[in-house]
Amino acid sequence: MQDLVFYLTGGLALASGVAAVSRRHPFHTALFLLVVFSALAALYVLLASPLVALVQVLLYGGAVVILFLFVIMLLQVQGVPEAALSPTARLGAKLVAAAFFGAAAWGISRWDAPRAFPEGGADAGSAAALGHSLVGPGLLPFEASSLLLLVGVIGAVVLARRRLP
Repeated sequence: MQDLVFYLTGGLALASGVAAVSRRHPFHTALFLLVVFSALAALYVLLASPLVALVQVLLYGGAVVILFLFVIMLLQVQGVPEAALSPTARLGAKLVAAAFFGAAAWGISRWDAPRAFPEGGADAGSAAALGHSLVGPGLLPFEASSLLLLVGVIGAVVLARRRLP
């Protein structure tokens, strides 16, 4: 039964992720992003990590997506017009996406990842075990993701300042 729920939830997350990226209207994109975050929370519950599932729902689903929706409604953003991209830009975007997915598939197939909770005990999904994994083997990816978020925020500020008079 768990396998069926895993495959259904994983398929829902993948399909919603593709739908979020392929939509032209930002409101629909944010709603599909909410579905992705909800499906990921269900996957975390299946992995016996209710704390991470709760954080996923509260922080990402409840705060980030709602913030996106407020910004979209406040700015009254319309969908991307069809003629906004030239055929050359579309081809380039498809080539970059194919190269990215190819590199990601190659990296995943060759990666022998250590398990975050190798003991798999009863407290594998607890807050203490999560903290130990973030400070131990997960420290570098955790810090790299925070640096990536910082770069994204700085980029958003720079892009927003260019448009102001």
